[in-house]
Amino acid sequence: MILRFRTIVQGLTVLVLCAGSSLAAAQSFYGSLGLEADEDGGRLLLGAIGGRLAARSQWDLGFATADTSRDFAGLRTSAFDGSLYHDFGRIGLRVGLGRWQDNAVVTAEQITGSLDLHGAGWSLAFESQFRTSDFEPLEVQRTIVRRDGSELTIDARADCAIDDLGLGARLRPTRGAWTVAASAMRYDYDAAQCVFDLPGLEALRRSTRAEFMQFADRLTLQLTLGAGRRLLARTALLDSRAGVSLAWDRGARIYNVYLDRLEDAFFGQSADTLSAGISFPLGASQEFEAYAGVTALEAQPNVSFVGLLWLFAR
Repeated sequence: MILRFRTIVQGLTVLVLCAGSSLAAAQSFYGSLGLEADEDGGRLLLGAIGGRLAARSQWDLGFATADTSRDFAGLRTSAFDGSLYHDFGRIGLRVGLGRWQDNAVVTAEQITGSLDLHGAGWSLAFESQFRTSDFEPLEVQRTIVRRDGSELTIDARADCAIDDLGLGARLRPTRGAWTVAASAMRYDYDAAQCVFDLPGLEALRRSTRAEFMQFADRLTLQLTLGAGRRLLARTALLDSRAGVSLAWDRGARIYNVYLDRLEDAFFGQSADTLSAGISFPLGASQEFEAYAGVTALEAQPNVSFVGLLWLFAR
């Protein structure tokens, strides 16, 4: 099979091509297009294009649009990102920018970076992400318990934003026909920064997570429900994420198994996703993958999904 590059979702749940792959690097232009749907009526369309800038430098652009408006998550998100990659030999460096939004909920912008150490049959990447999430104005009519234990009644409109920093690593060794990949990311959130249209609420300008969850309860619940959807997981506000995958290359077929576990940033609810797929060539420079899986949610029914992915290179 000539086309042997894997796709990964990087940063904002936007599908981009793994520029560190030897066969992707051998192509001057490459891309992908995918479609995924779950049993609750959610759907995801994603794609990416990329190419070489020089012998050791590459670029990529990606997009994704997800709609879960028919299920309890009720989000419609769109995402875009792009990155540049340069291979210095044993070390590769990637930097990228991204943006995703739901027009009625949140707009997020992020900067990503990774340092890739690689050799024959292995790679180790250290990854970072800085993101600012700007929420749509909130109508707050609540009595909350402040950090000092006192109660405060709020009847106001709030504009809020949260910054977070994610740090993680990804390891991928290959031995013969087998490839194993393991990754983990941990996120640290600053205090929510809020501006109220009512004087006297300066004490909540930098709200703790507990305070923010009280007066923005509808928002945080919606984002938590979205984190439990595979279609939205990469654009969700997470506390942590970890995953492992196994690929078996049989020449005309590649069999893949993936296991992911994530925990949302607000209520700490976890979601475990198990999926399996098979990919095979379509001619000399195209590849097709079909996969299916299920997400087990901590406090909600399980959700199954299926997906198709087409990859090409020139």
